[in-house]
Amino acid sequence: MNRVYLRSDKGEYLPQETICGAVYLDIRTPSVARGVQLSFKGTESVCCDCDIEGNRVSLQASNDYVDFCNAELFVQKGPFALGSYCFPFRLQLPYNSPGTFHASGSDPGKAWSAHVTYRLKTNILGAETMEAEQDVVVLAATPEALRDNNLTQAHELRIPSNSFFGFGRKVHLTLKPLSNFVRSGDCARLRMVVTNSLKSRSCSFSIKLVRRLTLTLPYKPRPSLDASGDPGEEIPVLQDVQQHAVQVEGGSVVIREMSGDLSEHARGSLLLASGGGLDNIMIPLKTSDGHSVMPSVCGKYIQCEYSLEVSLQMDDKIQTISCPIMGILPEENAQWLSWKPLPWMNRAHVKLSKPAGPITPPEQLLGSEAFGRIPRFQDL
Repeated sequence: MNRVYLRSDKGEYLPQETICGAVYLDIRTPSVARGVQLSFKGTESVCCDCDIEGNRVSLQASNDYVDFCNAELFVQKGPFALGSYCFPFRLQLPYNSPGTFHASGSDPGKAWSAHVTYRLKTNILGAETMEAEQDVVVLAATPEALRDNNLTQAHELRIPSNSFFGFGRKVHLTLKPLSNFVRSGDCARLRMVVTNSLKSRSCSFSIKLVRRLTLTLPYKPRPSLDASGDPGEEIPVLQDVQQHAVQVEGGSVVIREMSGDLSEHARGSLLLASGGGLDNIMIPLKTSDGHSVMPSVCGKYIQCEYSLEVSLQMDDKIQTISCPIMGILPEENAQWLSWKPLPWMNRAHVKLSKPAGPITPPEQLLGSEAFGRIPRFQDL
């Protein structure tokens, strides 16, 4: 049985990174296959059925960030002989690639879906039923931001003694995320310091993980009627296309909530003599039923952002501060991680297109670290 496989050097990439990979073709029986094509498509797509101005409408939009369609990776005049072949490729992600995203939902008033997907696909010329696909996960971050992931910004709240709690001393609340980017399904970590709070009889806090998901779609209103002309004559007036923002979850929603006690009897070793703090508060990035939260994204039509809202309560007084989360990254590429190479791939005959096409790597690049992560090139 003839088989084709597709493999990239990594399962996850940053915008502007280069994807290196290879198509593996194993010809066991005579075939008319004579070439290999590669496609790579990165698309943001949105669909939303909702009510606008009393009318039920269906809004759809899509945008391609990258679209290589059936690029010729290798073509020869006659069919491939029996044997195993490897066709390396190289292509680059655009700088404006939003992160991978998948979400959908419905309620009595609306139904919606939103996706940002990146997919590699190969098909064999002359044997079109032979094809293989692989998803690529894009992380919407820069190398510098990930390198400096622990260089986070503190958020502070100062409350004058005569304007809020009335204890004769100022209260100072400092929040500092311990990382800017966190993987969906992991835990966001937060440091909280409260100073000058010992005079209160009770002190507690609550932390809410808040999400705001907005779909912005083009919407063309129905033509209006202009009756300013002759009596009894109404002229349809076409309306311009508008950008309609839909809060598909009804605005900001609380995904998860947790609380703790900072009152004097519960402080223990967590608090210092002049105040107190919690050094490593763990906020799971999962829903109450255990599912990983959707990642944050900033695309043309999809905007999903998160924040931590921390409320400090002393006696019967409450003050709240919001701490944005810079980025929740998508989960790891499970498809890529579960892939297992076959022994024949390490013995496959390497084929490079001549003259080199736009996605054909130079021969000297085959010994690079990137290609060293995929079968056949690991010993070069």
